[in-house]
Amino acid sequence: MKFSEKIPEIDTITDSLCSYFDKDRIEQEAKDTKFIQRPRQLTGMAFFSICIMQGFGTSLGIMCGALGFDFSIKMCGQSLNERFTDNAVTFMKRMFEQMLQIELVQLVSMDFLGKFTGVFIQDATTIKLPDALSSMYKGSGGSAGKSSAKVDFTMDVQGTACQMDIDRKSVV
Repeated sequence: MKFSEKIPEIDTITDSLCSYFDKDRIEQEAKDTKFIQRPRQLTGMAFFSICIMQGFGTSLGIMCGALGFDFSIKMCGQSLNERFTDNAVTFMKRMFEQMLQIELVQLVSMDFLGKFTGVFIQDATTIKLPDALSSMYKGSGGSAGKSSAKVDFTMDVQGTACQMDIDRKSVV
């Protein structure tokens, strides 16, 4: 029994998100972003899948359990925690940028947009993070919390540009 079978929607969501890319493409992105630098037990596909399946706020123990059940990867929480690096952020960021670009291009009719050299969508949001991350992601303090990150997203719906930035500075 897969760990994710306990919540039926998880398989549907994961399959949908992972369907944008085949396993080889995900592994190539993991190598290109230096998340995977040499053969190891934890693959780009496994990391990508558990991050999507389990989401934010899930304990490392639960994520390690999912790795064991779904991918036959035995890993302790400390080892998994050490994999959440800047390269992991770059890898996940690139995967989401590509998914958003694919999805938005499919949703927007390009017929009337051909008259323009670029049509951009831009958005920004602030995400409150656990206080334990305050050394890496400073918050603005007060009721906003000790740790937060500002995410800026810009995309050309014609498919020529997509950029996501995570601001580690104090968010005002």
